[in-house]
Amino acid sequence: MATSLPPDDPLLDFTSSLAPAHFAWLEAVSRVLPMAGIRLPTTMAVVLVQLSRMAPGTHQRTLATQAGIDPTVLARLLDRCESEGLAQRKLSHRDRRLKEIELLPAGRALADRIEDAIRQLRQEYLGDLIASDVETATRVMRAMEQRSHAWAYREPL
Repeated sequence: MATSLPPDDPLLDFTSSLAPAHFAWLEAVSRVLPMAGIRLPTTMAVVLVQLSRMAPGTHQRTLATQAGIDPTVLARLLDRCESEGLAQRKLSHRDRRLKEIELLPAGRALADRIEDAIRQLRQEYLGDLIASDVETATRVMRAMEQRSHAWAYREPL
């Protein structure tokens, strides 16, 4: 018989709020982009912005992890980015099994527009939160990310 956690368990409340908060944020982003004259899928916007924040030559696998997107979905999004002249992939000089991604000038310009729209949304959506609360939430989320990776890649029992 499985034990159930009490409904007021703070860890349950925290972990149960992650997916709804993530999807609510993506929904807000998907609504603000067209208002800024940007017509593309939210996942593609996320990829372009994340890529613009990363060093040139970022590996495709690293981008997938940082953007929180399944690698096969990312591959299709990058196909579209390449066909629209926003980014290009090339084989890594150091490891021919890896692909490096470079944001092209048109991709950088679009990423900047997306970033501006999201920055305004972020300020409207979250600007009234207390800075120390945001800093604490960020530390907790980063700790959870690190612990999740450590747990996922630990040696089997």
